[in-house]
Amino acid sequence: MEQRKLTAESLEKAETYIPLARKYAIVQILTPGCIEQTESGFWRENIVGRALVEEYILQGFCWHKIDTSGLDKEKPEFQFTLEDYDRLHEGRPDNQDFWEMLQLLDKEITARLAEKNDPFNRFQESMRLGLTPEVVQELQKALEGAKKTTEEAEED
Repeated sequence: MEQRKLTAESLEKAETYIPLARKYAIVQILTPGCIEQTESGFWRENIVGRALVEEYILQGFCWHKIDTSGLDKEKPEFQFTLEDYDRLHEGRPDNQDFWEMLQLLDKEITARLAEKNDPFNRFQESMRLGLTPEVVQELQKALEGAKKTTEEAEED
């Protein structure tokens, strides 16, 4: 991957505006790298993929430090690795790494909670545990019977 040095001059030339149609085209190409399928078959945000895409957009389209011409090919190419990310992040203030870590943690917690609380996932887990609709119905009847017995005992 070609890398250019970020200078005051190149920052002055940095794009402050990318036309909406261009933004949308870029997003359409890069979004598949930001999602992943879980073991349960659901889809969620790929946090590392998103971080790579965000840095690629910043470094390539805003600061012009890296070559993004691969996206303009008939079959778009996205070449940006974890090593590229780390190399371009070196020398940034430590507190930025801290906030980035908190952002990653927040996204991961949100994704896992959404997956765990998803009604279909919960239904699948109950089926795995043997809680068929019939078993749940029997448990509900037993609970109602216990409640009725308790109420009768309290009346006596």
